[in-house]
Amino acid sequence: MARFRLKDSEEYYLALSDQPKRFDADSPVTNVFFDDSNGQVFTVRSGGVTGVTVTGMDPTKSTSFRMEDRGPIISIKFSPDLKILAIQRNQDNQNATVEFVNFKDLAPTNVEYSHTCKWKNAKILGFVWPKVNEITFITDHGIELLQVVPDKKQLKSLKNISFR
Repeated sequence: MARFRLKDSEEYYLALSDQPKRFDADSPVTNVFFDDSNGQVFTVRSGGVTGVTVTGMDPTKSTSFRMEDRGPIISIKFSPDLKILAIQRNQDNQNATVEFVNFKDLAPTNVEYSHTCKWKNAKILGFVWPKVNEITFITDHGIELLQVVPDKKQLKSLKNISFR
């Protein structure tokens, strides 16, 4: 579907859907993230307690929840089955870490764990979920493929490719 002008008008615009999704705009207290794998928009509102709203084209995969404010979020994405939420808060060369929260029925279970990048002094540039229980960290040192074991609150290294 692609429409490029207003009805009965010469003004142009771009329409991506007949049912547009609305979300809060980016601001000093609100950050907006897009997860291209799941097609979801995350709106994160900070200040004491962090409120997160997740919307997508499928209303059954939308949710809202709160979590403790542990600092600014750089990236946030659900696993493909929406059972694990990954949160990156820093890109530090000293402590490059991604936090994980287990979910059930789109609600947090309060089971939290984290994983620090394999390479010391590495900077996490981003992460992707190639499969349901696999996550890949892209760093300035290489790529790290990990298996996420949510019941045990741990990650197992599957493969590492170093750029150095």
